[in-house]
Amino acid sequence: MPKFTYTQGPQAWTFEITPDDISFLMKAMAGKKETPYLDYRTTTAEKSYSNSNIRWLELITHRGVLRTPYELIFDYRTQQDIKSWGKLILRGRYSFPPELAEHREEVENRMERERRLSKKNNPAPRVCGFRIAEDGVPYYLMERAFYYDQVGTNLSLDYPLSAPIEVSGIRCTTVRQWDIVQAGGVKTLPTFEMSRLANTIGVTVGVTCETESGKQVLLRRKRADNVAVYAGMWHLPFSFALTMEHSDETIESDVKDFLKFDIGHEIGEELLGLESADFGPVTPLAFCRDLARGGKPQFFFVMQCRLPFEEIQKRVKNTSGEFKGKIEKLQVRNYAADVQAGYSPELAAFAVLVSSQPEQLDTRM
Repeated sequence: MPKFTYTQGPQAWTFEITPDDISFLMKAMAGKKETPYLDYRTTTAEKSYSNSNIRWLELITHRGVLRTPYELIFDYRTQQDIKSWGKLILRGRYSFPPELAEHREEVENRMERERRLSKKNNPAPRVCGFRIAEDGVPYYLMERAFYYDQVGTNLSLDYPLSAPIEVSGIRCTTVRQWDIVQAGGVKTLPTFEMSRLANTIGVTVGVTCETESGKQVLLRRKRADNVAVYAGMWHLPFSFALTMEHSDETIESDVKDFLKFDIGHEIGEELLGLESADFGPVTPLAFCRDLARGGKPQFFFVMQCRLPFEEIQKRVKNTSGEFKGKIEKLQVRNYAADVQAGYSPELAAFAVLVSSQPEQLDTRM
């Protein structure tokens, strides 16, 4: 049975996903996952980028394959001897494609009417290059963009363009198709260097804790209905778009130092009632590309809450930021309500990361 062991000082805990859990997640992932703006289905990513050699983030079991719409770019679980989370260089500014200006305005106006843009148009770093150095340390090349840049690109990839955009004789009807064609590809995922999408960074932090009886559990929460991403779906209780200060200075930093402040800030916003001191260290799991959102960069982390689950439920308010309802344990069962709501691809991707052997994602049960 797949399991993930997390070590914190002299203590260690193990989190397991059962075969029944995997079977249910496969059903939840296979359901209808379309919105006016995005198609979250893994099959759509497979068809859109069928000519790419993608390292899918998936778990292969005797119950079937749980494939998520993510490409695994860097697996931190296999690099535990590397102390650094990586290095980054941030310089320059993203230039929004003028070809998509009309599309962006239309999507922004619609999302504003639907009250989906609760986040301000803050500066947001985008990944425009990635490499792994000879010593195994990942290097991220970034430049400055803004949150609404992704609204007009990554977050509305499948929203029909008001008028087709012709590139090299091909009439593109969506932003997803346009980015592939403008990069010179045919059903291929554009590299970070060739993509003209905003590709701003997303951060997902899975939270685990123990119950009062000592059982290790993963937390889940339902997204609000008026958010831009994963509306109404079961999701991890803690994920966000990375933001940064207004500045034109070139920044050379360790990834850990760059992310640290924002993670603490987001805990205060999304987990009202809890504080940073209630959590253990944040451990990186993987750096991926979110193929449902055109290859958008996504970090996955895990952290342990020091409080028991029952205490967390008492402290965390039912409604906060982009979520609604109580914090719950991820107890995956074949409930009709869960199937209807669906599970976000991020939640399924996190389940794969914490339940598969780092060296070999083809883990059979």
